[in-house]
Amino acid sequence: MREGYRKSKHRVSRNSLLKSPEILYLFVVSLTSESMNVHPVERAAAVAGGYKALGDLLGVTKGAVHQWLAEGRHVPAVHCPTIEAKTGVSRKDLRPHDWQKYWPEPTTESVAA
Repeated sequence: MREGYRKSKHRVSRNSLLKSPEILYLFVVSLTSESMNVHPVERAAAVAGGYKALGDLLGVTKGAVHQWLAEGRHVPAVHCPTIEAKTGVSRKDLRPHDWQKYWPEPTTESVAA
């Protein structure tokens, strides 16, 4: 060993983030999601800790979560409240085309009743 060089006590390497490209990607997405147009499932996965972690929260596979990213595919409505509660990604973002059908906005008439 070279003179003056001490081995780090930490077992985490400097390149540990590079060993998992998915984690690195999701970390970058979480940092830039405010300023960029990022798919809501990607934002939810970034908060949850990855696609597998999001799938585990919902009781589905990582593959199922990836399918929701495909054009024309949507997060099943049954999972939206859990995703919103655990990650903060809104139901409106997850199902922009039909969220009103499942979660109608309260109107002044229904509030007064």
